[in-house]
Amino acid sequence: MLNTNIFRFNLLMKLAAICETAFHYQDKIRPIDYVVNVAFNMQFYPPKEWLVGSSFPSKFNPGVIQSALKELSSYTVRIFWESTKFEGFTDSVEPWYGTAYTVE
Repeated sequence: MLNTNIFRFNLLMKLAAICETAFHYQDKIRPIDYVVNVAFNMQFYPPKEWLVGSSFPSKFNPGVIQSALKELSSYTVRIFWESTKFEGFTDSVEPWYGTAYTVE
């Protein structure tokens, strides 16, 4: 399923919609921080993208998505999942804070 272009395109469109919402409803930042962000974006993006920078995915590129999917494996990804539902299912305790955990 992850290898179909239709799925990848739909994923990109959903990601773009989420990014657009986050961009339009972001917290206000200090003017100097905004200037620094725009100056940073000017080094890496074409002029029409200076204000949004990396906030939006720029275009559908199946090759980039495929290369990212190739990198995902249980050896290259670390997932931290925190929940009270794991109480009693852990086998180790962190020495400083006494936090129970399990490594799989």
